[in-house]
Amino acid sequence: MSRTNKTKELLAQSLTELMVTTPLEKISVNDIVEHAGVGRNTFYYHFEDKFDLVNWYFQSGATQFLVTRGHYASWSTLLTDLEEYLLQNKTFYVNALAYTGQNCLQEYVFHYLSAVSYTHLTLPTTPYV
Repeated sequence: MSRTNKTKELLAQSLTELMVTTPLEKISVNDIVEHAGVGRNTFYYHFEDKFDLVNWYFQSGATQFLVTRGHYASWSTLLTDLEEYLLQNKTFYVNALAYTGQNCLQEYVFHYLSAVSYTHLTLPTTPYV
């Protein structure tokens, strides 16, 4: 893992640990860097704000989830594994999705899934009868 990714992971871990006791909207960048033991400049080198960190954590987790699991034999298997992933990261997702303000994860997830769906799904050229 590169140094950049290790730093991002450290900041993400710090955020998720803080989310155990504090809602996302009450966590500051200063809280994150103090908990991680790094400087504010380090944070801002990697992320624009805490919401950029939240979005990165979601995107990197979703990408890793999809890549490491490959192809599925059924939707049931995919959804079962997705449920397990979400439960393993429950603190983060419950807290991050509870925030509905500007730059919220809900909006990011919608746009992310829309882009993924548009890229990977194609509509049939003839309608089903």
